[in-house]
Amino acid sequence: KRAGLSVSDELLKQLRAVWLPHLSDTKNFPHPSARAAYGRALGSLTLDGRPLDNRTGVWSVYLAEEQRAEISIDWVKISGGAFIYQDGETRELETFYLARYPITHSQFQAFIDDPNGYTNPRWWTDLEQPDAPVEAERAYANHPRETVNWYEALAYCRWLSTQLGYVVTLPTEQQWERAARGRKGRAYPWGETYRKGYANIVEGESGYSLYYSRVVGTYPQGASYDEGVCDLAGNVWEWCLTQYDNPAVIAPHPSGELCVVRGGSWSHDRPFACGMYCRRNRPFSRFDDMGFRLSCVSPYPDQ
Repeated sequence: KRAGLSVSDELLKQLRAVWLPHLSDTKNFPHPSARAAYGRALGSLTLDGRPLDNRTGVWSVYLAEEQRAEISIDWVKISGGAFIYQDGETRELETFYLARYPITHSQFQAFIDDPNGYTNPRWWTDLEQPDAPVEAERAYANHPRETVNWYEALAYCRWLSTQLGYVVTLPTEQQWERAARGRKGRAYPWGETYRKGYANIVEGESGYSLYYSRVVGTYPQGASYDEGVCDLAGNVWEWCLTQYDNPAVIAPHPSGELCVVRGGSWSHDRPFACGMYCRRNRPFSRFDDMGFRLSCVSPYPDQ
């Protein structure tokens, strides 16, 4: 039963086949609220114990009977080399991979549900472990997981690394900016000019403001122009690995130094969504407009 109604698996499959394309259909559903409604429906239903939204990189689940997690990450290759950083400085980066979407509620929930996950001290070495996770404000499976602090994000990365068999972590500030602004340092992920309805932010009287986090990937026109990374502008702020006052420091810093957050959110307006805007926050901070995404050197360690 779903919400008191008996729904067959076959019907759920049919609904998924119809609804999933609507998430990125900006032609027939130009207003994001319509795409978001289909997303919430997909994020509220399950099939075979897994979220109905089965897009690659959007879901994960801990299977208690099998004592293992099923993990889905959609990695995007970000080619290395020179790129424009901040106001015109040229920097160099090695090739790396970035998750196409911010970590979702279901992906983080697998960490919580695993008996050897969130509560295991193993993942919290040199980090400040909270007593318990805070419930998300928008607990749909396919929404970005918010109210997660920097320590929790790093602990999740450590747990996930053992599940995947290769090291994943948070992106550095420079990696994040390279993905959002490309090689030439554009203003926004999609280009130089801000466009209404391209990101989940506060847009004043435009009519596009939704005022809460939304399903990841439902602003396809706002994805990064060259690599197709989604939600780099708006939806939720994203923790970076880097210290704010000392960008060279990327190791865990448990004493409370300020950490970099990037990307703007549903509760902030256009200037904060600019690709070069850099904000700071304490690593123990938890807010309903703050999440994170993953980075790795390569998801193909044997190649």
